[in-house]
Amino acid sequence: MVIAQRELTFETSAGKRTALLRIGKPVRAPTPEDEDPWWCPIQFESLDPSAKVYAIGGVDQLHSLLLALDFARKMVPHFAEKAGGKAYWDEAEMDCIFPQRATIDAYVESSAEVFALLREVLDALADTKGPVLTQLRGKVADLLAKYRVGQPPG
Repeated sequence: MVIAQRELTFETSAGKRTALLRIGKPVRAPTPEDEDPWWCPIQFESLDPSAKVYAIGGVDQLHSLLLALDFARKMVPHFAEKAGGKAYWDEAEMDCIFPQRATIDAYVESSAEVFALLREVLDALADTKGPVLTQLRGKVADLLAKYRVGQPPG
């Protein structure tokens, strides 16, 4: 029973085609012993020429599922390279199983906005007097320096 599927783009010099990653429901033997593992089936259609269904074992359902996803994360690029191409879910993503590019981009954008605002606050406080404001200016300046905001990389 397939519980999740992802369509990937497989691209070679000859063109693009769809490849499917299928994850099955983790299962155990019909009459399992206490220590018997759970097995999560996984298949790489149009990427793995054998069309094999791999069974990834774990100590429980979640463990076998997580290990299967990790296996997929490593094997999708392997199968794609072996076939002379690349596979992706989103062209901007390096990892087609656990995409994080959008999260990273949002973090970078929001961080830049926060640091720009801190720079404005620091500039606005530059002409203000008093021990609390002096301490605040120091803290903001330290934070900006810590993350090298406004400084050349290196």
